[in-house]
Parts: sequence; structure tokens; C-alpha cells
Amino acid sequence: MKLTREKNLEAALAICTGLLVLFWIFDNGKFLIAATVVGVAALLSSFLAEKIAWFWYKLAAILGRINGFILLSALFYFILTPIAWLAKLFKKDGLQLKRKDQVGDSYFVDRKYRFTKKDLENLW
Repeated sequence: MKLTREKNLEAALAICTGLLVLFWIFDNGKFLIAATVVGVAALLSSFLAEKIAWFWYKLAAILGRINGFILLSALFYFILTPIAWLAKLFKKDGLQLKRKDQVGDSYFVDRKYRFTKKDLENLW
């Protein structure tokens, strides 16, 4: 992936900002030194700026996959699964899989409803 000089500097700036925030939170001088090294290296060398941006975007892609997996798993197991259990506990036949009458081989339900013009207006 070939990035422009501006994108490379934006990535270096994002890294420097993150390191400065970590310096401010933890009051550790190593973060300040790392932010200075990354910033100066990106400003002085296009090659180093490109490598820093490449690393930053690869790290972002890996974290994006991990976060997506974690968030979707949490959504499924902590929200959708309890809802399904509650629905199964309180509903007799939510999907109408059991036939009400044992006559015939069809699950077809005959709805005796006559649609009017009003029913077909503003469907959404």
C-alpha cells in the first residue's frame, strides 16, 4: 500500500499524540521520548515515515479484527442468547412449527383477512 506523504505524517502524528496522552496519564518519561523519536523520524525521513505508517495501519487492521470478533461475540452471548432463552421460556410456539390440527401434511395457515387500499399505503 503506497501512501502519500500527508497520510504518513498523519499516522506519525496519531502515534505521537497517543504517546503524549500516555505520558500525561502515567507520567513516564519513556512515552515522551518515544513520541519525540517517532515524530522526528517521520519528519526527517520519508522512508521511516512510510514504515511507521505501514506499521500503524497493520496494527489497526489487526486490532479491528480482534475488536470486531470480541464485540460481536459479546453481543451474541450476552444480549441475543438471553433474549432467545426468555422467548423460548415464555412463548409456546414462536415460529409456529407445531401444527394446530394434525390433518394434512401442510403447515400453511389460512389467514382470513381482506387487504384494503389503506393496508398498502406507507408500508415502511
